[in-house]
Amino acid sequence: MVYLVAHSALQATLAVGVASWRGSSVRALLGNVLRAPWIYALALALACRVAGLTLPVGVARSVELLSDGAIPLQLILLGLQLSEARIGKVLREAAPLAGLKLVLPTLMAFGVTAAFGFVGLSRNVVPVQASAPAAMNSLVLALHYDRRPELVAAVILLTTIGSCLTVGLLLAYLM
Repeated sequence: MVYLVAHSALQATLAVGVASWRGSSVRALLGNVLRAPWIYALALALACRVAGLTLPVGVARSVELLSDGAIPLQLILLGLQLSEARIGKVLREAAPLAGLKLVLPTLMAFGVTAAFGFVGLSRNVVPVQASAPAAMNSLVLALHYDRRPELVAAVILLTTIGSCLTVGLLLAYLM
């Protein structure tokens, strides 16, 4: 849960800031971050969690239906982007980025779990979570801020294919 919350917080702040940065002022950068709805959704979710509040049944069901549709919708978005993308054009750039995404976060996760003294299942879960393919949210940000969506789509495709090998190797190592 801590990993998920930290990932969401970084996505709502750092990822939006990086995607929206165009060399303008820090004020403009902060404005872009504060306009992104993720940060408010995350803050509200954490506040409800800390306060022990639960959503009314009707609202909870609506949120559940929306969340159930998120992954299929993201896959359709990826498919549309890949159908228009010229992967060969960006493959030379995408391959090293995909390789870094598959290896670096996993190694960092092993370092973090060792530094914090994680043992057993916790020690194994964090590297597996970190070894996941590139997230679709990066494509959403790339499309929204017009930041090379073809490259991002190619990295998502390559990390998804590559993770079949890397996650398999990681799981074999952890067993």
